[in-house]
Amino acid sequence: MERTNGRVAEWAASLPIEQIPRVLNYLSARLLSEAGDNPSTKRKSADAPEPPPEVAQRHAPEAGHRPGLLRCAEVCSRVGVRRVTIWRMVKRGEFPKPVPLRDSSRAIRWREGDVTAWIAARRSAA
Repeated sequence: MERTNGRVAEWAASLPIEQIPRVLNYLSARLLSEAGDNPSTKRKSADAPEPPPEVAQRHAPEAGHRPGLLRCAEVCSRVGVRRVTIWRMVKRGEFPKPVPLRDSSRAIRWREGDVTAWIAARRSAA
């Protein structure tokens, strides 16, 4: 948590002073709308304010995200194993290999079709 707070503090420190109240209003409205248990603080999604551009950009989809490609965390949740197990299975040739997003890139993804086919093959073999 301490690491996350440091990143948030850096991000907040980079905001121009005149934008801070707008960002705080948006974040507090989000917290109130997600409070769910208390009907007096629960807000309808239509009542929620639009996020300031600084916040919207921070929560935008990843630049390298492409439809049909899965990140390691998504693969792990679909398969039901940890990251290290995925990599061990890839090394042994028991799981589809990931594809790089760019030439000689460290950013990789798994094809959704390959993962789905692997899951289906495991289910039919069981």
